[in-house]
Amino acid sequence: MRQIIDAISGSDQDPILKRMFRQNRVIAIVGLSPREDRPSHRIATYLMDQGYEVIPVNPTHKEILNQPAYPNLLEIPQRVDLVDVFRRPEYVPEIVRDSIDKNVRVLWLQEGVIHPKAAGKASAAGIQVVMDRCIYRDHKRLIHGIHLGRILGEFRTQQGVSLEAVARQISMTPQELDALENIPESEICPDMVKRIASAIENSKAE
Repeated sequence: MRQIIDAISGSDQDPILKRMFRQNRVIAIVGLSPREDRPSHRIATYLMDQGYEVIPVNPTHKEILNQPAYPNLLEIPQRVDLVDVFRRPEYVPEIVRDSIDKNVRVLWLQEGVIHPKAAGKASAAGIQVVMDRCIYRDHKRLIHGIHLGRILGEFRTQQGVSLEAVARQISMTPQELDALENIPESEICPDMVKRIASAIENSKAE
């Protein structure tokens, strides 16, 4: 059984959340609204802008955000990595059953969507569960808000991670990578910052 990450979980869970965001790129949003003023719509748009594939799940619409919408998870004809839930708690048990049958890796219950029993069932089935947290805020804090100077500063303290290995992954020379620390971050593409962070994480795992 995996540990459930909830609203009171501490920063020691941040490495798990970071891996979750980097390794799970196909997100089904259950309860995605076509209305632009709804949180689910705004968060879906944000995730798409960050490069995630978003699959709407809403039985009352055939298309949302120019993407085909499906009535439930089991009707989706492709793999789903993460399920993000914008439904009331009473609907969570059914969503958990479908998530288990769909073999998803992560079940994310948005703020206020709390169902400990169903979350425990998903966790017992091997699904990483996040409950009563906002996926937008956690992604913004942990991934989109990455600061390049901090990344490179922490990188220099790591044992067994070479500048050459990281530079090679992003098609740069070690000298070019080293020089980035002195360039204003506003002049560096955000995607490059994320690529460098990912390359450092990969090098740690080698």
